[in-house]
Amino acid sequence: MKNDLDRLETIPMLPSLNIERTVTFFANLGFTHELAGPNYVLLRRKHIELHYWLYEDKAICESSSCYIRGGGIDELHEEFSENGVTKVSALKLRPWNMYELHIMDPDGVLLKFGRVP
Repeated sequence: MKNDLDRLETIPMLPSLNIERTVTFFANLGFTHELAGPNYVLLRRKHIELHYWLYEDKAICESSSCYIRGGGIDELHEEFSENGVTKVSALKLRPWNMYELHIMDPDGVLLKFGRVP
């Protein structure tokens, strides 16, 4: 078995108009946070890690997204719906053969979650 230090990971770096609001939004979804400076936060939940940095252009936020792939999204969809996420899509099989849902954070950043059927 290879050393875990050899494992590669991808961590999205996403813009936020207000770091405190972003932290509050994700805290309500079960994410913990760690401030990595006055304008940068690391958000974690199980195997998901997102980084957000402060940026003042709303158009950049609304043009940003990331895709999180793996199991457990059925439970995430139920949890997000129950926790008052106002912009959560239906969980459905898409034409490209992936079950997907998406949410938007308060600044319009799109987060898509998908799993194979």
